[in-house]
Amino acid sequence: MAEQELQEAAEAVKIEFITALRKQHTSARAVAKALNISESQLSGAFSGSSRPRDIEIRNSARQFLGMEATK
Repeated sequence: MAEQELQEAAEAVKIEFITALRKQHTSARAVAKALNISESQLSGAFSGSSRPRDIEIRNSARQFLGMEATK
């Protein structure tokens, strides 16, 4: 049960960022470049990982894309 919830939450994060990228008419590559990180780091963060560095990257990406900060 918990595994299913984690997978659903990770998928929701990914969809949230894909939607934001489309609304801003930008690419993950452009966001990664602006944040001075690799595309693979951004991809990992967008996949919903709970590692501290991935959370930092998501927060920076949210700010860059003008998204609401998470609680």
